[in-house]
Amino acid sequence: MKSRYVKNAVLFANLSEEEQKKVSERMRLVRYREGQTIFEKGDTSEVLYLVKSGWVKIITAESTVLASMGPGSLLGEADMFMGRPRSTGALAATNVSLWGLSDQDLEKLIAEESKIGAKLSLAFGSRIAQLNYYLVEKSLRGITAFANLSEEELLAIAMRLTVEEHRQGDLICRSEESAEALYIIVSGRVKLIPTASVEEVSFVEIAAWSIFGEMGLLTGRPHAESAQT
Repeated sequence: MKSRYVKNAVLFANLSEEEQKKVSERMRLVRYREGQTIFEKGDTSEVLYLVKSGWVKIITAESTVLASMGPGSLLGEADMFMGRPRSTGALAATNVSLWGLSDQDLEKLIAEESKIGAKLSLAFGSRIAQLNYYLVEKSLRGITAFANLSEEELLAIAMRLTVEEHRQGDLICRSEESAEALYIIVSGRVKLIPTASVEEVSFVEIAAWSIFGEMGLLTGRPHAESAQT
């Protein structure tokens, strides 16, 4: 039953069935009685909730009701994903059962399955804070260009990364175009083609956690290669 709720939540809709199962396995059931506070504005955002049964009121600090959330609704995900304190409060309008996914459990899950962090970022519309640990410890630290940077400097880079999704055959950048970004592959493969034409037979293929486009960005020169998924 829990997996079905996860599958039907828009935030998790683009995860594979196996990834949805892994998310559901990390969730823990909690219950609140009618009138109990689930969280208050200003609290640390350590858990997102998926409503199993009952109703929850989303309220301001002055107890003004902003919305009522029922079965299948998500609570507190935006604040947790952005790594900020609660921007609203939540009050049990009835006896309520919630599945909770903690910040730490999500971080551990992303460390095991990095694509989940990327997919959740795409669904959310912004890189989620729980992806930062993985990017610093498992990704950026292993890239030669960043090898001599401190943890603080790596975190500063991680916090400025955005997530993009490209389909097979897409051109991510063209040779001789101005370099506006560097790219790190989360999953899939990319062909680096050393001419403006994507019809060239000669190319180099790179895979997950490879970096490309950095030379153009760091030197201010146009890209020397086209990159095609």
